[in-house]
Amino acid sequence: MIRVCLGALASAWIVVAANAWMNTPVGFDFAGCEFRPPDPYRAIFNPAMPAETFHMIAAAYVATGFAVAAVYALAMLRGRRGSSRPDIPVTLGGKEGPVCALRARWA
Repeated sequence: MIRVCLGALASAWIVVAANAWMNTPVGFDFAGCEFRPPDPYRAIFNPAMPAETFHMIAAAYVATGFAVAAVYALAMLRGRRGSSRPDIPVTLGGKEGPVCALRARWA
């Protein structure tokens, strides 16, 4: 399960880094009517990447926490009350919400 979570975080980072590059394109030069060889590290680690990545990952935790809490709530409404703890996903979503908002403000 840890490998799946790390893979999802890496995938989110790559996708958001590509999107951040479209917002602040760096890592290539245009001189003499031709493009110079690009610098992939500058393109990936562009100025917008940290803020956008942290905001996206925090938003993903909020959405996942509340989606899992909705599944628990539906089961509870149908009368199934097992030994599960529905407060964990609500806590995850509730604590990451302000973090997500602060990250958006930082961007």
